[in-house]
Amino acid sequence: MAFIAPLAAGLALYERRRGPRLYFAMAALASALTLLFTFTRGAWVAFFVGTLVFTWLINRRLTIAVLVLAVLGVAFVHPITSRVTELFNPVYLSKEFANGRIARWINAYDQMRTSPLFGVGMGHYGGAVASQYFGVIYVDNYYAKTLAETGIVGLLALLSLFAIYLRQVFLVWKKATSPQLRYVLAGVVSSLTVLIVHNAMENVFEEAPMYLLFWLVGTAALVYGRQELSDHA
Repeated sequence: MAFIAPLAAGLALYERRRGPRLYFAMAALASALTLLFTFTRGAWVAFFVGTLVFTWLINRRLTIAVLVLAVLGVAFVHPITSRVTELFNPVYLSKEFANGRIARWINAYDQMRTSPLFGVGMGHYGGAVASQYFGVIYVDNYYAKTLAETGIVGLLALLSLFAIYLRQVFLVWKKATSPQLRYVLAGVVSSLTVLIVHNAMENVFEEAPMYLLFWLVGTAALVYGRQELSDHA
């Protein structure tokens, strides 16, 4: 839902026909509302960052509105308030350090220390394969999992790949002259950002459909965007 909402919003702004524009606008709204009712904080944070990116690329004044709405939501919408304030509960934090996400992240770091450069090996810690064959619990952080399994070299390679990929899509957005094309490319940049951020709190790329969407949507934007640029050159 967090991935689809910015992309659908960009497509709604891209479309000039009333029917498709309404369809994509409703898809963005339905995705955002569905996300709200999942009560998944990691996805909320990722969606918030993605929304900031989207509004910054579209109209920076909208970014202020998003920040204000976020503050009002945390302050006055009880389900959001309870989920956010729970993060600062001493009991909750003690459980997180004992056997929750924070403990898993620390354990992933400790695993990496046994082989700092190359880690303990692919599939040996913190993911689906490690859970099935070695009885290791999920890390709930794709970067921590990558660090444990492939070490500093593997993590830096992954982060570099994400950065280059996102930068290439951003450059296509930056060079686009058509306002409509810039809208949809802004949606793509924002949706890719959502998954990159969410991976810091979940093993998002353990799910093949999410991994496929990440590379498929961004690559399609690169191919289509660059074709549009060459046609107008």
